[in-house]
Amino acid sequence: TDEFQQGVGFATATAGGSVGGVPVAAILGIVLVLLAAIAIDKLHRRHIMRKFRQAQLANSDDAAARVGDGTPPPRTDLTLRQRLSRCLWSIIQSMAWSFGLVITKPIDRIDYLRGKFGGRRVDEAFDELGIDDPYERVKWQDKWLEVDADESMAVDRTEFSEYFRLPDDTYGKRCWNMFRNKGNDSCGFVEFLRSCAECCQCDRLSSEKFAFRLLSRYCDDKPEKFLRKRCLDVADLEAFLLHRSYDSTKQDADYVAAQKKRAIKIGLYIDADASGGISFEE
Repeated sequence: TDEFQQGVGFATATAGGSVGGVPVAAILGIVLVLLAAIAIDKLHRRHIMRKFRQAQLANSDDAAARVGDGTPPPRTDLTLRQRLSRCLWSIIQSMAWSFGLVITKPIDRIDYLRGKFGGRRVDEAFDELGIDDPYERVKWQDKWLEVDADESMAVDRTEFSEYFRLPDDTYGKRCWNMFRNKGNDSCGFVEFLRSCAECCQCDRLSSEKFAFRLLSRYCDDKPEKFLRKRCLDVADLEAFLLHRSYDSTKQDADYVAAQKKRAIKIGLYIDADASGGISFEE
């Protein structure tokens, strides 16, 4: 019809025209190229993740991968511009390497720390705590580097006490026992991460759990297992009274005996079921 021919002619004229001096065909071409780049980028990310999962399955029996020396997964937080830039660097490196030249690739702090702390055990700890943001993970790793002054990848009691300004007494030691690895008497990054998530909370329930563990001589057990099976006894209460006494310099036999009697009275008052121990609920 005449109307259809007029519409086709208008569309042809528009496609062949220009907007602000820029040909419409060029604008359409740029849009199509950007859409194609986004689609290729998504397909490439899926391909990389699939290859990584296949490599994980292939190395599932590798002791190093299980302990924590495995390769960290590819980053998924990069923008399209960052990924295109990295792809361009990879192409330049490959071409230069074919001629025997080595070109260093720029690396940001996230990649550096992921390579230094990467591994299945570290990633599992982050996933378990719900820490998925790479920038938040870097903050945790930066904090760990502040505590680990000698960069030995393990914190001893001296470094731990100096950083957190803990007193060198019974309760400072118990706080250290909550963080340390009992196997080698040091604190690694995974132990530091999980212990901070368990002990450094400010809500009432978490504070009460931390205080209850701190009063016990067996505070180095895992939190849930500890709260389920452990109880405070008279010796724990007596040690607390002697430590927090208003007259802490008076440690003669009569004074210690008086504090023990007071601890027994407190224990009998709190121990509702007369079991001989004070549970967390009590």
